[in-house]
Amino acid sequence: LEEVERLYMQDLEDVVRRLDAMIVVQVGSAEWVYEWRAQAERNLRKREGAGRAMTEEQLREFVSRFMPAYEAYLPQLYSAPGELAPHVLTIEIDKQRAPQGGRAFHRAANL
Repeated sequence: LEEVERLYMQDLEDVVRRLDAMIVVQVGSAEWVYEWRAQAERNLRKREGAGRAMTEEQLREFVSRFMPAYEAYLPQLYSAPGELAPHVLTIEIDKQRAPQGGRAFHRAANL
């Protein structure tokens, strides 16, 4: 698993180095992802029936796959976005997904 993570990070760094700009949507808690996915599944269930939507157990299992990445990468993404791209727009949203603020980062060009 450590080798897979190392290769993934190497690939990610290669991709990020090619970015001219990045938009970051900053959330107060990565745990909100569970609730947001549950809302999407409830809407899907209403539109297309229970057979198409994930059960609560499937939902938890699905979202939990991404939580280690959120926990590992969000702190740096939020605290030092300039290390990732020369221009970064961060938009902070609340639990209802409403914008609450934002900030822009522009790295000075190397002369």
